[in-house]
Amino acid sequence: MDVGVGLFIFSNGIVVKPSAAAFSKKKFQKLLVSCLPLFMLGFSRLVVTKEINYQEHVTEYGVHWNFFITLAVTKMLGTILEGFMKTTDHMKYSALMLLMFHETCLQLGLSSYIMDDNVVRNNLIAANREGIFSVPGYVGLYIGSMYIGTLLKSDGQELLKVREVFYKTLKLSLTSAFCWKMIFVCNSMFGVSRRTANMGYAFWVLAVGGSMLTLFMLTEMFIYYTNFNRPQWQQQAESNNKSQLDEPDFHVPYVPLILQAINYNGLAFFLIANVFTGIVNICFQTMLLGTPASILI
Repeated sequence: MDVGVGLFIFSNGIVVKPSAAAFSKKKFQKLLVSCLPLFMLGFSRLVVTKEINYQEHVTEYGVHWNFFITLAVTKMLGTILEGFMKTTDHMKYSALMLLMFHETCLQLGLSSYIMDDNVVRNNLIAANREGIFSVPGYVGLYIGSMYIGTLLKSDGQELLKVREVFYKTLKLSLTSAFCWKMIFVCNSMFGVSRRTANMGYAFWVLAVGGSMLTLFMLTEMFIYYTNFNRPQWQQQAESNNKSQLDEPDFHVPYVPLILQAINYNGLAFFLIANVFTGIVNICFQTMLLGTPASILI
């Protein structure tokens, strides 16, 4: 679940198209409208869970906070900060500086305040300290994901040379390797915590997401640039013994339809998964179940 929520933010960040226009009032209003459904989902989840007395772990995000609110606030702050970044290097260094600032605050006492179960939740900030004070870490993760997304952009080119794709893959793999190295550094110094969304957690998600994308790109190169899987138009032409091939279709889909459906409806599938998880938690006392029953469910 920890890597899942991180990868959801990662998948939102890599598909962001950097805007060349400066941040304006109109752009901010458009951003508010786009984030409104997430705020509504967060508020709806809060109301439903309180009404049905749903079992919750307040140490995850707090008493009133939840992941949908984190996602909405992260998108808002990340988009605002992105409006002041002129180059991709600005994204990289901004993400690093934000994560370093967040980790510094955590080490200066913020982490102890968040993790201390003896702190009374007697006000709105104290009651939701996990969700509120983890936002800078998620924003740093979001901007870092945006930077990784720029490594995959093709500048509007419909067809890329193998050398260009290989160069992008190599650069992405080196970035992923750096993130993996930083995980060990962070873990030895201050650990990895999803509750605080510290630097170690952000690098953990970036390393996993970057490594997965690297494998996907290698697979794509294998499929598109070798003869092991020829396009359908060529196979059909050869089967019909045509001397002249028809116009090739370079948009033959290689991705299974079910994966395309999930890809284009990520939030809907995320909501469905949450609903089914909630049904299981309502029907069973999951904390008391043993390993065989858990695996069966």
